[in-house]
Amino acid sequence: MLDISLSSPIMLKTAFDMASIFTNTVYGKPSRGGSIPHGGRLPLFFNTEIASLPSEASPGDVLCGSLTMSPKTAAIGLTYIVPAKRKTSDNGDASNSDSKPKSFNREGESQVDKDRRELEEALRKVRLEWVKKVKEESVRNELVAELLAEQDGNSAIDDPDGQRAAVLAAQLETIDCARTSLPWCEAARLSEDGANKAIEIADQIIDLTRSRALTARLYSNQAALKDEDEKRLKKQADTAKTQLVGALTSKCRAMAFLVTRGSLSATASEASAEFVDVASEEQDEERIRGYEKAAAELSRWCDKAQQTDDVPFLAATLPLHIAKRQFGRALQPVVEWLAKAPLKQSNAVERKTMAELRDMLLAKQQWSLWADHFHAMKAVQSPASYQML
Repeated sequence: MLDISLSSPIMLKTAFDMASIFTNTVYGKPSRGGSIPHGGRLPLFFNTEIASLPSEASPGDVLCGSLTMSPKTAAIGLTYIVPAKRKTSDNGDASNSDSKPKSFNREGESQVDKDRRELEEALRKVRLEWVKKVKEESVRNELVAELLAEQDGNSAIDDPDGQRAAVLAAQLETIDCARTSLPWCEAARLSEDGANKAIEIADQIIDLTRSRALTARLYSNQAALKDEDEKRLKKQADTAKTQLVGALTSKCRAMAFLVTRGSLSATASEASAEFVDVASEEQDEERIRGYEKAAAELSRWCDKAQQTDDVPFLAATLPLHIAKRQFGRALQPVVEWLAKAPLKQSNAVERKTMAELRDMLLAKQQWSLWADHFHAMKAVQSPASYQML
């Protein structure tokens, strides 16, 4: 045994929940004060994925460190065993002696069975597309029930949870199909029953995808993958993350509709403070707390660029400030988005949504001077037609 000191210490990311390990950029101690009662527990999560180990550390070595909760507490010992290096083949591809075959193939599967399985998968994809195309709701619900029933007890389906989440995501998209619109406006086509149904479906998708979406964080820090199985797992994890973000977005939009009770007008021409009243003073506190929790989780899964530039994210989260009557806090990101978003045909729908939200918030705060200014500029920024010079 040899005990040596490293040339420089290794700082591990520490967080209070697993998702924050991969989003928090602060190293060392978490930024949370307070104390732990006698006999209580405080869960901490450490990201042990060390990007670059010291040159003197070899596989099997034990790195010993410590964690100090505060200057008044004793240090807690921590250990980390350096993992074995991945083997590489002669051509440089990463390999493992007990790895699975490169391509997904069922053991002992004949060509006839393989063709039948591939045909069933192709037909399933077509039926999944028709979930979004069917106009009659009863027919859609019947098709969704059939697709979900196929997942139960069918071992021939690869990644059943992912397939089930895909079916639910397609159904959710039919309920909340206009995510760039404000939840309470007519274009969103949301109703109270539809909003409750969207929350129910979104919760099912979140339960199916949350744990696997965390794997996408791990793959995001790795170089280009060469192993076929790892590529397949990475694709499934990325898909799960996309489904999770979509479900959280729709859940926030549905909750925004419910907490405002559909009473917020999205018509910018009604320049009065009354038309933007948030239902009544007696808000459903439990529903708002659930909205806060969903919006916080959505923020953890979206990077900074999405939180400032993505209209579906803003349309889903800013109504929380409106429900809490924090109109100035909701107005700031809207004005910033409009200031940097270019005037072009491709983002006309997004600009219209954000402009309506801006005018609504200005009217609520009774900032009539600014409201009149933007109303006058509307004819210049969004003319009905152009006259030839």
